[in-house]
Amino acid sequence: IKSEEEAMQHQQQFNAELARQQEQQVQEQQLPQEQPPQPQPNAVELHNLKNTWDPHEPNDIAILWHVRASGSSVIRHAVGGCHRLVQASGFGSRDGHNVDDQVGVIYPSEGSPFVNIDSTTVAGIKHAASMRFADAQVADVVVSPLIYETDELFTQKSKGRFFAVFSHPVDRAVRLFYTMQEVQPALREWTLERYARSTYVENNFVTRQLSNQLQGPLDESHYKKAVEIIRDKFLVGLASQIDQTLDRYEKYFRWTYRIQPKSQEACRKRILLEESAAEKKMKRRMPKEGDPIWAWLLHHNAFDLRLYAYVERLFEEQAVFVKGARENFRNMDTTCCRCEPATFPAFDLDGDDDDEIPPGDNMEQQDGDKEGTQKSTFEGGIRLLRRLPPALISALFVPCTVDDFWLND
Repeated sequence: IKSEEEAMQHQQQFNAELARQQEQQVQEQQLPQEQPPQPQPNAVELHNLKNTWDPHEPNDIAILWHVRASGSSVIRHAVGGCHRLVQASGFGSRDGHNVDDQVGVIYPSEGSPFVNIDSTTVAGIKHAASMRFADAQVADVVVSPLIYETDELFTQKSKGRFFAVFSHPVDRAVRLFYTMQEVQPALREWTLERYARSTYVENNFVTRQLSNQLQGPLDESHYKKAVEIIRDKFLVGLASQIDQTLDRYEKYFRWTYRIQPKSQEACRKRILLEESAAEKKMKRRMPKEGDPIWAWLLHHNAFDLRLYAYVERLFEEQAVFVKGARENFRNMDTTCCRCEPATFPAFDLDGDDDDEIPPGDNMEQQDGDKEGTQKSTFEGGIRLLRRLPPALISALFVPCTVDDFWLND
């Protein structure tokens, strides 16, 4: 620009272009706007996960939705440490198993057996799905903090069933703060009030996860979607009723003791007693309802509070799912593979209820064919094993070869 006249011309051109853009924006706003995509029905979003009212099938795999500081750790310890069920969780990526190309079960020298996959990350889930994890039928329980991503783990042949423990959002926020204090040095000098007023506080975490609205504002549509997902896909439990919750899960998923019932029951009681003691200690640190700290924490969890009230009602309604199940179900028809003589679960291969492994029989039995031909111990045993699902083989035999510190009297 070499002159004042030329500068004026450039300014006029700029103003004209700006006016044209503003006019175009006004016209676009007046046009019918394309509606944002509506949330897809559950049948499409979570098509590999069963609804709670669908009939139970042997190929169904239980999925514990693990929410920090919600009480789900108690269930996880009982399932793995006491019931000794094979779990798929984050342990599967240890010791280089994250690059395995086949699904298998790892039996450590201490602790519970686990599958060689990582169900806690998106990458781990994709890798497990590529190995056809669900159809391998080697896991009794999957543990994951993810919901929608977990659907990819399963297939139409081998579906998953969600269950989860829920707690009051203020209680959970307080527990989470004290848990974070133990692992984050920056928070060790903080007070609960400072935490409640900070950006560390989660905002309606449960509602966001269930509605898949992880960021941005929440509205009534997200709350309704969260309610729908819980109602259709979750067997709910309550941290405030953890004993009844565990009992319901045992009945619903048909978990009974198979290793050493006396020690397994003692393990279960110990875990629940420890949780009860921890809960009493935590109650002394909880703010009172109506206090400023309570108000601040509630401010960040308004949708979660409504959701929790719904879960409490649903917990009562879902009692019908285990109606008629015998009390103390976990101790019904138990077997003891560590006893002398050892006993193993009965099972049915062909629907005629005549297949079982009697105590101390060492599998010297009929092969099951109609001619009733007597087979040798080795040949008959191998043929029988080949007809069993891998998960059942693991449940019958392998855990008995592993020392488990949870089960010490």
